[in-house]
Amino acid sequence: MFSGSKRALLGCWAEEGVGWIFGLWLFHFGVCVWKSHFLPRFLGVLLIAACFGYLAVSLTPFLLPSYANIVSRFANIPLTLGEPAAILWLLLMGAKDQPLEAAPGVGVDVRRIPT
Repeated sequence: MFSGSKRALLGCWAEEGVGWIFGLWLFHFGVCVWKSHFLPRFLGVLLIAACFGYLAVSLTPFLLPSYANIVSRFANIPLTLGEPAAILWLLLMGAKDQPLEAAPGVGVDVRRIPT
């Protein structure tokens, strides 16, 4: 169906070209972790660093193919720190339990309100 070069290009795209999607998702997840204080802030920093690692690993073979090996060596460092750290934190420590505050007027006994 495809010639050898087209098959190689499509195979490369299918394997490495999808990583930028995961990278963009990790950026938003990292920003949410950073702003929410629901998880420790260092996890947000690691997730944002993993975002740029995914982007570097997935886009370098297309933009600078001769540097793909060098970039992947250095970009894999934040990848191996970001996602596994968040996964392990959630599995071992869990998220902080934050009770919700009652809305005004909820749970007030109407019979005790002076008229």
